[in-house]
Amino acid sequence: MTLLAGVVAAVAGVSVAEAVLPSSSVPGASTPPASAILAGASASSSSWYCAAPAAAPAGSQATVLLTNLRSRPVRASLQTVSTTGASTEEQVTLPAYGSSGIPVPLSAVEVVLRGGEVSAAQQVTDSLGSSAAPCASAPSTNMYFGAGSTAGGAGMQVAVFNPLPTPAVVDVSFVSPSGLVVPPAYQGIPVSPGTVVTENVSDHVPSNGSLAAVVNALSGSVVATEMEEGGAPGALFSVVDGANQLGSVWSFAQNADPAGGGTTFTLVNPASGPVTVTASISLGQGRASPLVVQVPGQSSASFSSQNETRIPSGSVFGIVFRTLSGQGIFVGRQVSLPAGGPLPANSFGNAQLGGVSRWLVPAVLPGETVGSLGMVDLAGAPERVTIATFGSGTDSGRSHSNVVDRVTLVPGALVVLTPSTGFPLGSEPLVLHADGPVSVELDPSPAATPGSAPVPLWPLLLGES
Repeated sequence: MTLLAGVVAAVAGVSVAEAVLPSSSVPGASTPPASAILAGASASSSSWYCAAPAAAPAGSQATVLLTNLRSRPVRASLQTVSTTGASTEEQVTLPAYGSSGIPVPLSAVEVVLRGGEVSAAQQVTDSLGSSAAPCASAPSTNMYFGAGSTAGGAGMQVAVFNPLPTPAVVDVSFVSPSGLVVPPAYQGIPVSPGTVVTENVSDHVPSNGSLAAVVNALSGSVVATEMEEGGAPGALFSVVDGANQLGSVWSFAQNADPAGGGTTFTLVNPASGPVTVTASISLGQGRASPLVVQVPGQSSASFSSQNETRIPSGSVFGIVFRTLSGQGIFVGRQVSLPAGGPLPANSFGNAQLGGVSRWLVPAVLPGETVGSLGMVDLAGAPERVTIATFGSGTDSGRSHSNVVDRVTLVPGALVVLTPSTGFPLGSEPLVLHADGPVSVELDPSPAATPGSAPVPLWPLLLGES
């Protein structure tokens, strides 16, 4: 293991910071990356790429969850490839306005669709429960994961899938509170066309309690997913989707300060210079003063909800991170709960990048019921939000007359919605329209606390038709 704390080491004339993060990716982004976009109604075909099942623990089961937002059935082909090269192919038909869970081997999956307006997620399940994350609609040259750990028995796997016909070569590096971690064993990893590789991070970066991973394709493009095993007794694993660019605005719409545990946020700065970040806290009642965090260059900084008196104990809150300079960072979340309590005891996830005004709110995962939908205003001014169902001849790219709820968001306030008569939250897909950018999060029930097991496969930015 090579550990560098603010030190620039020359590698063929290139600094470590540049090797980990290409300078073209550093500027902040205000909108979600292309990998979060659903193909619109006019698309003749579309694809999704799911790497997580390839890194799933032995004995677990993997499922690809497909939701068809169209008024007619859509044909799909699922092609899988394992780390040993074994492959399968399956043809399925997705019902109109319906969701389908297709069991798949513990392999990377490419979903090819005849048309657009179909979303895809990857779910891994074992005896303790399940975790899910979005599949990617496009490969990328960079993937960023804001939270991870190899301490206290925790396991961390990174799966890298190359679905393209051209070879790829990737570096996998890490940012910690002590600086950059660049294991030689994870540099220059070849990923042949149509193959997937997995790396067990504990092999070369053991006993590190705060690791943010960066996957950088030196050539080609890839899809990467992180699989984190909590380590604590009874801890569920987490499937963590990566962001494919840095950004200056990140958010979690629904979080909690659980009794006996806590929610920890990690702010990651891969650039060489320091960055100042403000964390604006939205409460259901009252107001909280912003928190200012200084993050050194090529390093990360964390804070926990239970240590912040401005966050009322036991409260549910939203949080928005903004860099004062517009510099690009990435952000992760870890939710920890006492051992022996409701599952999961330890979970990890990435923040939402930027903010958009149009979101798909899905049905919850199989075996779960909906708990709540949290929304936070990102515009800095009051916003009107309309929530509508699909059906009655209205596809996702068209206007919606079947409105089920209207709310107003104001800066600094968290709005939480729960299911009610005439409001089918969690039982069928919904589309959310706002006047400006908003942050949203759907949490299932039962869950130990908001944020510990969110429905991370959606909301997704809806592609225009």
